[in-house]
Amino acid sequence: MSSFIRFLGAILGLENVESIQQIRPSFTESWASSAPFWVFCAAAVLAAVGVVTYYRFEPAARGRSRLALAILRGVTLALLVIILAGPALTIVFTNEPKPLMYLLFDGSDSMAIRDNLGDEQQQKLMAAVELKPSADKASAEPPRRVDYVQALLKKQDQNLVRRLGEKYRLRAFLFDRRDGVRGMALSKSVTETELDPALLADDLTTSGDVTALGSALEDLALRHKKSQLAGVVAFGDFAWNSGPSPIGSEQSPVARLGVPVYTVGVGPEAALDLRVELAAETTTKKGERISIGVKLSQSQLDGQTAKVRLTAVPRKAGGTPSSDVGGIRVGERSVRLDKAETMVDFPFEPQESGRYELVAEVEPISGEQVEENNKARRDLTVTDDFLRLLFVANEPSWEWRFVKEVFHRDKLVGTRGFRTFLRSSDPEVRRANPLFIPSLDMERSEFFANDVLFLGDMPQLALSPAYCDWVKEYVDKFGGGLVILAGAVHGVGELSNTPLADLLPVSVESGEPIRAKEAFRPRLTPAATNYEFMQLGATPEENTAAWDNLGQLNWYQPATKRHFQAEVLAEHPTDKMANGEPQPLIAVRPYGKGQVVYLAFDEMWRLRRRYGEQYYRQFWGQLIHRLGLKHAVGSQKRFVPRTLSRYSEGEDVQLTVEAFDENFRPLPADRVAGRKLQAKLFPPSGTGGVGQPQELSVPFSRPGVFETQVPLVGGGEYRVLVTDPLTKTESEVRFQVEQRSAERQSAVRNVMLQKQIADQSGGRPYDLLTVGKLPDEISVKALVETTTKTVPLLSAWWATLLCLLVLVGLASAEWIIRKLVRLP
Repeated sequence: MSSFIRFLGAILGLENVESIQQIRPSFTESWASSAPFWVFCAAAVLAAVGVVTYYRFEPAARGRSRLALAILRGVTLALLVIILAGPALTIVFTNEPKPLMYLLFDGSDSMAIRDNLGDEQQQKLMAAVELKPSADKASAEPPRRVDYVQALLKKQDQNLVRRLGEKYRLRAFLFDRRDGVRGMALSKSVTETELDPALLADDLTTSGDVTALGSALEDLALRHKKSQLAGVVAFGDFAWNSGPSPIGSEQSPVARLGVPVYTVGVGPEAALDLRVELAAETTTKKGERISIGVKLSQSQLDGQTAKVRLTAVPRKAGGTPSSDVGGIRVGERSVRLDKAETMVDFPFEPQESGRYELVAEVEPISGEQVEENNKARRDLTVTDDFLRLLFVANEPSWEWRFVKEVFHRDKLVGTRGFRTFLRSSDPEVRRANPLFIPSLDMERSEFFANDVLFLGDMPQLALSPAYCDWVKEYVDKFGGGLVILAGAVHGVGELSNTPLADLLPVSVESGEPIRAKEAFRPRLTPAATNYEFMQLGATPEENTAAWDNLGQLNWYQPATKRHFQAEVLAEHPTDKMANGEPQPLIAVRPYGKGQVVYLAFDEMWRLRRRYGEQYYRQFWGQLIHRLGLKHAVGSQKRFVPRTLSRYSEGEDVQLTVEAFDENFRPLPADRVAGRKLQAKLFPPSGTGGVGQPQELSVPFSRPGVFETQVPLVGGGEYRVLVTDPLTKTESEVRFQVEQRSAERQSAVRNVMLQKQIADQSGGRPYDLLTVGKLPDEISVKALVETTTKTVPLLSAWWATLLCLLVLVGLASAEWIIRKLVRLP
């Protein structure tokens, strides 16, 4: 019976049919499928017409001949109606289709690296993939990584693609861009179940400038939602350097893909290489001594000596270096490479404000696989200005007192930078004491010049709608930082009916009382490791001890839910929200261009126990660094040119200028001559001086925004000076055009990531020597589907031929009978 079912399925174009539950007739033409009853009525009417034709208009036909002719004519006409309606069979059947398998290939520039593997290892790999050596052995270069993959795909004996194709429906994809994958060539036939290995190999490229492996897996996850995907076979060096991480959380690309990933590694696990990285603050104060760390990561260079040099190139407003073209020599050291990683610290005390580019480099060592990673760069902003902090509260608290003391002694804030509004204070004191602002009803330009806002325990009636709208605009449009401190008197619930509720990382219901049950210690979450202000110690042990110094808290502000963009950095150890998540105690979320930090209590001052200001100052200092120094400070926020800091050679530079008037309102086009800002583009410095500037116009795009695109040729550092049409001052922005590929920063395959992807997805890791085992080792459970499919009968050649033969037979039979009874 099963053989007959499979035969029936085959003649109807259905694969691997196990059973058929139902077959019913239907029609494919729209006019017939919606009303099949009328199709049969029309067929019956035409059949009747055929009968009537012979019985009324053909008197010469008599007896049985008349009946036969009438039946033949009626059946022919009825059959024609049914054929025009598109006869079909709607079949409900169960089958076992071949599972779908994706092949994913790395198309980035790192696959063009020619690895120096040594003669023995190289010959072993070439033999495994049947890669033929060059005829001229004396001048032959080592094969590229992609050459090994192409040879593997074209291999004649035990071809990997053909073996996989026997068990799976194959689809191939290449990731050579930042935002996903592109489909690769199928076979020359129209069926999707076959791949031509030779066409596949020829379609491989190495043009990608990054390895966006996470984005590629995310794209595949979207593509397979409606198909039965059994797994992914990924080929590459797994040198992920762009886009989301492939692994990690429950929402990682590997987790969202939800199928095993079988990773095939290409490239050496270790190579002769020395890599340089920079670890330094992004912003500091003029005259403040800082430590700049240069990390050296080496492989197979134990015992060798590396010469490390650190240079800082300071920039003035006009764009020229403040010293010689080579910059300031911060330091130079010879370091013996005895460990895989060595950190070298250089002290630096900048004497001029402005922007510096730190450049760390080591001299290449003989035999290195790649030299592009022997240099690292990082921007450092040195400010002589001060940060402007505004602390708004109803009355003084311990937190307010100690925060004030900390920032009065902070070099980046000082007594000039810290201002406060205390609603309960004497109005005369607020007017006379420079520490205070008299009222929240201040000039717009004064309010938007602040860099960080602290909002403490305030009743709703004290926050006017206009003030709340200013705070939202300040965070959203100008990138300002906002710190929300829950208080024990009024609580954050007071903000729930104001516009500020939209900014909160958590939702708090109006009137929600503080929760004071058993004393508790806040518990840090894994996300806290990503935020420098949560790292109070140099080691995990010291960090834990520092937070333990906070002691036990007796109350906190409970929340009803967490905003989907918020990250919780500290949580309650036992209390839960309604959805089962722990109650958040410290959380952060982005809002527009700025960030909002929420604390469910205002007792961070307890960190001062035993250690004084050490950890307390570190927490708040790092926090305002994050919130206040990620954007232009003070009134500079009203005219800011922006662009990316790095471009690849050949890309167009997108220059955007955010321009506001004296009151921080979007600058209208009619206040700018010709509706265009004037700018100068300085190309990279040539030998002996600065490149000649190019005049630019930045046209009006929309209120407060001017934009243009600039095509560039050649690498190096470019500068753009944009003239403020109101103050006539120039604002500078810099960017680097890279001639080297980010793909050449690592000489080895990322074996750890390759194994983690395989392990976390339930797959297995392979390399070019072991990948031949893959088709035999994959075990996929057979898929059983119950499918309803409408099969047009005339789409099959045999059905079309049968209909033709029937029509010809009916017409021929009618003609023969007419001749026998002597009808014309």
